This record gives sequence, structure tokens and C-alpha cells, in this order.
Amino acid sequence: FTPPDQFFEELGYSPLSKSRIAELNGKMQESSGSLTDEDVDDLLKLYDGEIRFTDHYIGELLDYLEQQNILDETIVIITADHGEAFGEHGRFGHHPYLYDELLRVPMIVYAPGYEAGFIDQQVSLLDLGPSLYDILEIDIPEAMQGTSFEPLLRGEEIDEEVAIATGMDGQTLACRKSNWKCFWKVEEEEVELYDLRSDPNELNDVSTDNPTIVEELQGVM
Repeated sequence: FTPPDQFFEELGYSPLSKSRIAELNGKMQESSGSLTDEDVDDLLKLYDGEIRFTDHYIGELLDYLEQQNILDETIVIITADHGEAFGEHGRFGHHPYLYDELLRVPMIVYAPGYEAGFIDQQVSLLDLGPSLYDILEIDIPEAMQGTSFEPLLRGEEIDEEVAIATGMDGQTLACRKSNWKCFWKVEEEEVELYDLRSDPNELNDVSTDNPTIVEELQGVM
């Protein structure tokens, strides 16, 4: 949350002072309950500035690869290790909670020989390793975790894997399919279930109405 002023200004924002940025970062990490609407607005602006900063230097890298005439021989993958929460479920930052604002991240794959397009099946960061082996036509080591999504890049379908995550030192489990997300607070024996098709922001717990789905997903976890 400390973008250079240049990228802040490109978005039409007035730069914030270093003391203001330090104050916002401190509040977000240590006392998020004290954040005002103005604070959250400034944090979102800072985050936008960071995205602009990242985008700029990715552009410089791609331009350099093109200038060297090697972009068409280079695999480029852009992704992230986590998202960022801005109060969607009463939390800020990227502490170990398992809602999609933290778990669902961009994944952009550029590989020579593949058409541009969107993948509408769920994949995982764990799948990047075997996918790279497949793209490079190298045998995938047996010890490699994850499932290659290379066929998706060719427009084919694959069996969708259920993604599993843990948070709060293993006290909370979650598993996710394209259409369902289930949380299981093990010690409290509490579950939450969200229909991602109609409720992508995970606001309406429908576990009581769907006991069969809950039992199926708990079995996976």
C-alpha cells in the first residue's frame, strides 16, 4: 500500500503523505475496527495505485521480451499468492481467512501456440507446475502435485478438482468447486455453505437447506 506517486496520479488521485499511508497501514493491520469510510476509500486508492504500478512493470518486461524477439518463445504467467480483503466479511488485509476475496486470484497464461481465451473451469495454483511440464512437452514427475490444465488452454475440458484450503492454524477448513464453497469450523462443529452461482460474494449461508451438499464436501475435507 505504498505506490509511487506517479501511479497514484495517473489514476487521478492526489498523493497521500507518508504519515497518512503509515497510519492507514497500521490501522488495517492492528485495529481494522477503527477504520472510517474515508480510510477505506484511501486504502482502495492505494491498492489501485499498486495495481497500476504492477501493470506498468509487467508491460515493460513484455516490451523488452518483444524487443529481443523472444516473446514468441517465452511462456509468461501472471498470478498472485493471495487477494486482499477490504471489509467484505468484516476483515481487512490478507490474514488466514478463507473467503474468495483472499483465495480467488488472477491467473493469466501466455504460451506460444495457444489461442487467447477464457477458462471457465476452476483451477488451482497447485496446478501450475504440472501444466508447465505439459506445455513444454516434458513428462510430469510422479511426485508432482496438482493436475495439468494444459488441455483447457487447447479448448478441451478436464475433470474439475475440488480445491481445499485451511486457515486459522488448521481450525477452519474450506473446499471449493465452481458452484459451491463449504467452510467447516472443526472445533466448533459449525459449517457454512455458499452457492457461488447466485451468491459469488459469499453472503448467504445455505447449509441448512442443502445438507447433502454439506455432507459431500465435508467428506472431501
